[in-house]
Amino acid sequence: YTGYKKVTRLPRRSAVVAFSAADVYSLAELVRRQRGGTAVVLGALSPRARNAQVEMYQAGEVDYLVATDAIGMGLNMDLDHVAFARLGKFDGRGPRRLTAPELAQIAGRAGRHMSDGSFGVTAEVAGLDEELVEQIETHAFEPLKALTWRASRLDYRSVGSLRRSLEERPPQPFLMRQRDADDMAALEILSRSEDVLARAQNPATVRLLWEICQIPDFRKLLTDHHTALLARIFLQLTDGENGKLSQDWVAKQLDQIDSTLGDIETLVERIAHIRTWNYIAHRGDWIDDPAHWQERARGIEEKLSDALHDRLTQRFVDRRSAVLVKRLKDQDDLVAAVRADGEVLVEGHAIGRLEGLAFIADDKAVGEDLPGAVRDALVSFACSIGA
Repeated sequence: YTGYKKVTRLPRRSAVVAFSAADVYSLAELVRRQRGGTAVVLGALSPRARNAQVEMYQAGEVDYLVATDAIGMGLNMDLDHVAFARLGKFDGRGPRRLTAPELAQIAGRAGRHMSDGSFGVTAEVAGLDEELVEQIETHAFEPLKALTWRASRLDYRSVGSLRRSLEERPPQPFLMRQRDADDMAALEILSRSEDVLARAQNPATVRLLWEICQIPDFRKLLTDHHTALLARIFLQLTDGENGKLSQDWVAKQLDQIDSTLGDIETLVERIAHIRTWNYIAHRGDWIDDPAHWQERARGIEEKLSDALHDRLTQRFVDRRSAVLVKRLKDQDDLVAAVRADGEVLVEGHAIGRLEGLAFIADDKAVGEDLPGAVRDALVSFACSIGA
């Protein structure tokens, strides 16, 4: 544990961890201004976009990573330090403080079996108490006292009986019934629809309704739009003898998503939509020619993911500044010069201009580390004119 350090003073190969997209974007902007750029990882990214951001970090194009706790699972990176910008998160029901095991899982991204990593805090976090630090460093946590449980013997005779079986009490006192599950919430909403209830009249259709309720909403919102989609799918699958989704309707839904225009938030939302359709396309019993629709959905997701990676890189990476900062940190001698028209260059990159004897910095120049390089360029210029 290394304690508190400002974001702008974090060592290279560091990750800054926050727990909302707004915080991640704000921190990423700060790192871009002061360190030239950062990779960004959020749970809302598709695997392809996430991996592209990680590869950019691993390749050394940027030395920093700003992320949510999404880095705590399934990502192995060359990280030396993890800095917590927050110690609390919204867990779907309300804000809460992270537990010691959760903090340790994230902090454990730093270091490998051949090297020791470190962790600390930054931003608005005052620090970690000694007991919590010891737990994280020694991996000494309180034992689990309860496990989440869910009924597996479901009654499909009617929608009502299905709901009652899902609400069955756990058989052991150390088991807790899962609450606020998305599929149960979707079932609750759809069971209020007269059209849906009119079709769910036997075990086969009730089971189908439950399977449709389990279609994931990757936006994690369970909005009216998502439940309306589920209702439309159920009604189509129970309409007539075909029992399949209309190909024209599916094509129209995918066409509406197939666009790379828009900002980061727009692309994230489209990726969430297409991932849901990717799931649907893999239900061969719901759709004709599933291989075609799987390929179409996968192609759209890949195109959107590549566009999102490009947008994130454009917004949070200033490649000119990243090169300069890296050279400064490596303590290399920088080549600085001033053109006849007053433009100031460092390593061939324009960082401002001279107007008379006043230096006007480029708005995108790196904040805290560039003045030394600028000073070298200006001193060199002054010497060349005998000033």
